[in-house]
Amino acid sequence: MLVAFGIAYFLKLNRFVAVAASNISMPPMLPLILFLSYITGGLIIGYNEHTVKYSSGITLEWVKENLVQYLVGSVVFGIITAVVLGTITYFLLRIFRKPRIAKTEISDQDQP
Repeated sequence: MLVAFGIAYFLKLNRFVAVAASNISMPPMLPLILFLSYITGGLIIGYNEHTVKYSSGITLEWVKENLVQYLVGSVVFGIITAVVLGTITYFLLRIFRKPRIAKTEISDQDQP
């Protein structure tokens, strides 16, 4: 969040919106993000078992066995999400943003 705030400050962007947008790990979304990262990692490294068996319990041993799959998946999922949402944002801003009006300077001829 500090990096987002600093970049927003130097680029003269809305700092509140930048910090709010950088905090996507809100509690309701966290299980979905973790699961999609795990699935994406399985697709990338070729592991076809996509189910997480919650009934048998997620133990520390299970986490150790699947850590590489999750890490690879989280990086790839993050890049894909950034590109897709960045593209959508770009096109929405192109459609809905009002054009800026250029400021004109008053010349000596226009003054009374």
